[in-house]
Amino acid sequence: MKEEAYLHLLATIVKNARRAEDANRAKSDFISNLSYELRTTLANIIGIAQLLTMDCLLPTQQRYVTDILEACEAILPVMNRMLNLSELEAQHIELQSCTFNLKNLLEKVISQLSYQAGMRGLQLILDYPKDIPLIWVGDPNLIYHILFHLSSHALINTEQGMVVIQIDSPIKESASLNTEIICSIKDTGKGMSEAELLELNTCFKQFNPQESRRYKVFNLGLAIILGYLRVLKATLKVESTLGKGCHYICRIPLQELKEEPHIETRITEKSNLTIFNDVTLRILLIEDNEIIQRIYRLLLERKEIFYDIASNAEMALNYYMQNHYDLILLDIALPDSDGIAITKIIRQQETDKEHIPIVALTAYGQPTDQQQFLQAGIDEVLVKPIKVEQMDHLLEKWIRLKSKECLDLT
Repeated sequence: MKEEAYLHLLATIVKNARRAEDANRAKSDFISNLSYELRTTLANIIGIAQLLTMDCLLPTQQRYVTDILEACEAILPVMNRMLNLSELEAQHIELQSCTFNLKNLLEKVISQLSYQAGMRGLQLILDYPKDIPLIWVGDPNLIYHILFHLSSHALINTEQGMVVIQIDSPIKESASLNTEIICSIKDTGKGMSEAELLELNTCFKQFNPQESRRYKVFNLGLAIILGYLRVLKATLKVESTLGKGCHYICRIPLQELKEEPHIETRITEKSNLTIFNDVTLRILLIEDNEIIQRIYRLLLERKEIFYDIASNAEMALNYYMQNHYDLILLDIALPDSDGIAITKIIRQQETDKEHIPIVALTAYGQPTDQQQFLQAGIDEVLVKPIKVEQMDHLLEKWIRLKSKECLDLT
């Protein structure tokens, strides 16, 4: 009888464990799909509103469009925090380790928040001293989310003035390698009382995301930050004076890379689109959403860029086989395939002397999704909704790179 009871108990434990694993997997799929649907819809709204701003509108119409963009900007950080918190609670956050450019990461944070800062009339400044190394080893995704949430919170609580992101390293003058960076975020906002500050710093020391939810000053963002800090074994301290802003000091363990890794540069076969001294890109846009197609088409035409548009994988591969492109803009979710499969086919077709940069423009915004895209051979990932300023920056970057290649060849 005891043996039967033991076997029954063991079977029950195994069954419950499998149910829990299935539930976690289902939750992960739900989060990913929810992220995709929300970002796609928001991308359409923001894109159409930004197209309207390019037309000649009456002052009242311009105000309405601005109100739409402001509402979307308010929704976006809440949506991101909700999705990040759900991922955190599903226990899918694992510490990754890779080399990355810290300054580029911070510039990405600045880029993502620049529109929010501009709408509020605030300055968003990055102070990255020249003597601080650029290349570090650590988890760039978690670091990005921590600094993004802190910076966003600083902007929300600042009515006038500026938010400054500053990087330091405690032993930067030492001959040994740095093993920590200090990122401080200062705002000129309303600040906190002594009681609020004491409670908040106590919460940070305890690393309790559940307890943090009662602090309305941070809402969802605090729980996310605490979870990521725990994974990174980082610390966060807040200094503040009521009426004089806040100072967030985040110490993150990282390993300085003494020498920047060598990256092989492969030149894409040119498509003879250099006219006189002007450099023009030829781009293959792979996107099935008609609204987003119209948005990207207008941006490309404004910069006099040659382009082809494919609405599915079959059309995209036909274009690829018949033409030479300098850049491919790729949606991940397509009606007949996915962007990962297309990327693998393109990479298999390439020779040693050519490499077509592929930039994913996707509504899948989870860090695990982005890591999967990069591992498949995609060069860069932009998460929808993508603002006009981001797309302009992307196109200008690749035009500059092609200009440099053309100069090197002459």
